[in-house]
Amino acid sequence: HIKQASAIVDSLLQTAKSDVDKNCLNYYSLIYEKGNLKIEYDKLGEALITFHDLIDNLEKTNFKDLEAHTYLSIALLHELNGRPESCLENLKIANSIISKYKLTEPRSRYHVRAASYYRVMVGNKDSCFVNSQKAVKNISFAQNTKDIGDAYFLLYACTPKDQKNEDQRIASLSYIEKAGDLVGASFLSFSIYNDLYAQGKIAEA
Repeated sequence: HIKQASAIVDSLLQTAKSDVDKNCLNYYSLIYEKGNLKIEYDKLGEALITFHDLIDNLEKTNFKDLEAHTYLSIALLHELNGRPESCLENLKIANSIISKYKLTEPRSRYHVRAASYYRVMVGNKDSCFVNSQKAVKNISFAQNTKDIGDAYFLLYACTPKDQKNEDQRIASLSYIEKAGDLVGASFLSFSIYNDLYAQGKIAEA
């Protein structure tokens, strides 16, 4: 699945390079997707270079949605590499672009990444909870299925125990499956099964 997507992106990029005008949204979007595929391949160093090179070009354009998303992807890379300061720095830059240009589409993803930062890197469930709530609130603008799944998962994970809503975790599983993240879906399914078993509700599993 990932290899096929990567081959398609490479082919489209080769075609675009032969065109006269490479300073267009479609071309930069392909480079952005190339960076995301490198993350899927666990080539984090290469992905970081791809995104930084892309930022150098996007700063000269009006493609601010894509610029914000690129900073959010860089924040994700720093989270995966265990660099909290760099992660937070790029989250702040993305938020600044989103606020300055009143962008709606990247807003939910910003809160997803911020919630994950607070949960994974800081251990602050309160800030995770607040940001995951905002991510779900803005979810109608989100275009990435995996981000929607992550929003619901983080909301469930950071909601206080006495307020947890199983529907959030079920929604997360549904979107993560739709995104084709079979590993993430398997882990989440196993987690749900274990919890149902512990509660004596194994028939529901």
